[in-house]
Amino acid sequence: MYKYYKTIRFIAFTAILFTLFSSCDEENEVQQPLGYLAPLNLPEAIYLQYGEDYSIQLPDDYKNADVEFSLDFSSNDLDLGNGKNLQEILESAIEVNTEENKLVIESDKLYPNNQVSSITDVRLPETYKTVLTVSSLENYQPVSNTFSLYISAAKVEISGVDDSDEIPFSYHMYGEDTAKYIHQLKAPGLSLENTNWVLHQNGFPDQQVIVNEDKILFTSAAGSPENTAEWTYDLIPSLTKDGFIIASRQFRVFFIPEIKFFFGTYYPEYDLTVKTNIVHIALGEAYESSAPSFFPAEYKKSFLIESIQKDDEDFDNSEGIISINENNGAVKVAHNHSLEEGSYKIIVKATTDDANLTLETDLTLIMSVAEDDDHDH
Repeated sequence: MYKYYKTIRFIAFTAILFTLFSSCDEENEVQQPLGYLAPLNLPEAIYLQYGEDYSIQLPDDYKNADVEFSLDFSSNDLDLGNGKNLQEILESAIEVNTEENKLVIESDKLYPNNQVSSITDVRLPETYKTVLTVSSLENYQPVSNTFSLYISAAKVEISGVDDSDEIPFSYHMYGEDTAKYIHQLKAPGLSLENTNWVLHQNGFPDQQVIVNEDKILFTSAAGSPENTAEWTYDLIPSLTKDGFIIASRQFRVFFIPEIKFFFGTYYPEYDLTVKTNIVHIALGEAYESSAPSFFPAEYKKSFLIESIQKDDEDFDNSEGIISINENNGAVKVAHNHSLEEGSYKIIVKATTDDANLTLETDLTLIMSVAEDDDHDH
């Protein structure tokens, strides 16, 4: 009886232990992760120009899954002064739009990287490092992705400049109305709220150029002291927000003593003029001259023949035998049987965008019968 009782007790104890261990195994099986969420696959680096918005679609698996998104900006904990913190600004500029399942960046809420504030002397980091983590409430392993955000300054638009070169430029001539010295500044697409225009002058600032609101102005004393030599202003206007540059552009303004306009060739790098304004041509034959030199070319608008003299006497060109290309100033002589030998002095006028500024030059065509000419003149 005693042995039987001990046997029954042992069997019962063993059954209880088996039941307990089985329950623990079942609980452990339920707690095992089901796997990983779909990977994020964000680019390692995102490059934006200030003012440019950016969005990227997240994996479709997140749409119907029970997930949470978190963005970590802790590596950007920087006091910007005036009660502003970079981490907090990043939180407002970089978000996950859960309805559209997108990562969204609004760069105009931030600042271009590596800028120094002219107000607080704080330097921004070279990149904004951000960690996006997606966590599952359905027992999937979370996934994370770190990316670097680089923001460059936007480009300022400057009126009255030749934008064909990498560094745009403009020419002004001494003696012009100072109203022509004004350059308007624009930052298309950017909010100008709480911003300021500033101007940096490379070289030696001479106090003859200033920025007034959104305009760059030159005084009547701008240029060389005697207004006799070419003078260059190398300027960088910038738009700032909280002292940080958000848009910028370098450009140059050249003040020149005169416009070069003549028939011949001008070498600006040497300030060398080679005139070819007296030309011998065959009488009666068609002819077209080279276009006159006009420097700086941006002042050029159109050309016309002001007058013609033959051997110092007024010449009647009503037949239009002598004409001009209005676009480039080249003088043409049509094939004819009516002109006579002699010297034809043609006064060519160039018009510019400034109605008060016109220029004149001359071309003399000496017409004579060619030795092999069999025309009956």
